[in-house]
Amino acid sequence: ADVKDGDWSELVVFDRSTALVPGGSPDPSPLRALLRGILGPPGVVKFCESGGGEVIVSKLGPRSRIKPHCAPTNLRLTAHLGLEVPPGCGITVGGEERQWKEGECLVFDDSFLHSVRNDSDTDRVVLLVRFPHPGLVDVEAALEDAIVEREMRARRKWNPPTDDQAFDDWCMSEAVGKHVCSTCGGRVGVEEKEGKLLVRCRECKAIKDLSI
Repeated sequence: ADVKDGDWSELVVFDRSTALVPGGSPDPSPLRALLRGILGPPGVVKFCESGGGEVIVSKLGPRSRIKPHCAPTNLRLTAHLGLEVPPGCGITVGGEERQWKEGECLVFDDSFLHSVRNDSDTDRVVLLVRFPHPGLVDVEAALEDAIVEREMRARRKWNPPTDDQAFDDWCMSEAVGKHVCSTCGGRVGVEEKEGKLLVRCRECKAIKDLSI
């Protein structure tokens, strides 16, 4: 479903498509070259170009809104750096509204329901950075989970679930979305094995097959 009401556009700075080939040509984009130096040491760029997040310039036009929506996982957090912020703009996350300030960051968990408004007559522009949740112990494992989850969502987009896949839906919402095993409460991950998508608990090793 379309979550925008009005004019909303994004310019991708870093994602899987911007990864450089080892030993290849330097990045031709001055903006990306600058941000690689700023964001590179903490591993944010690597996380994004490996498929776990994005760095995006997001523009919301005058009198426009982004309807309530949420991410399927809390493996990452989102930061908004205010670039152009006219009066009359705000973001609501989990029922709490905040306003951006130019040159300052707002950090939030986009797995909570959130919406954005621009009630002004000019554009609102932010630099959006999605980075690994600081509470993660194993970022590499989390990145693998995020990649498989994205592929799984893409498959499900073209293969809508039927009533027979109700258990599938439970796995997606309860196990994957919350990253908690319903049996032991341990952290779960998503993996693909022999063409099947599996939710596996890292503690009790319980497995739920999403391909059924």
